[in-house]
Amino acid sequence: MWKLYSTNVKNAIAIQTTYQQLYEALDKDSQIEIGKVKYIDFSKSFSSINGAFWYKRKSFEHEREVRAIIKSQQAHSGIEKAVDLEKLISAVYIYPYSPKWFEDVVRDVMEKYNLNKPLYYSEMIKNLSINIPFKSFIG
Repeated sequence: MWKLYSTNVKNAIAIQTTYQQLYEALDKDSQIEIGKVKYIDFSKSFSSINGAFWYKRKSFEHEREVRAIIKSQQAHSGIEKAVDLEKLISAVYIYPYSPKWFEDVVRDVMEKYNLNKPLYYSEMIKNLSINIPFKSFIG
């Protein structure tokens, strides 16, 4: 996952949030529609122009994406929307092989912006221990 979404993974973070936290972080704004992306096979299904923002190719299904879309009647080159990071973020995760100095930088930034959330290294590097019972097939 890390290499899919960052060009410099050693200096990458991910945030953990929920649908409800996103809704609250956007001030429960009625102009914003929040929903899960639907992953479809476009060769078998058709997405109408109205639903185009809510569909992606089936090959992206691993993303489990949620989108927040601002409904506006006017054309914009972009819209700024304030987000309450304290409400949005549950935890911050650092790439498992990031150097210690990067962790220090992330902690400093979180402290500077008063983001009092847990900071973890991703657990991808933990040893996976699986017990598989051995059964002899020799008669």
